Amino acid sequence: MNQVAHPSTINKCVEKLCIHINLQYQLYLRSLSPPSTKLRQHDIEFMSFGS
Repeated sequence: MNQVAHPSTINKCVEKLCIHINLQYQLYLRSLSPPSTKLRQHDIEFMSFGS
């Protein structure tokens, strides 16, 4: 369990976690505001980016 041996692996995990949190936060903000076609299109772009 030597973390120094795999810095790139840890960085990738943190990166994915940050992206996931950012995505959840944006979806939460969007749920508070009235929907528009522009936001829906952006959601689709983000979903395809995340997969």
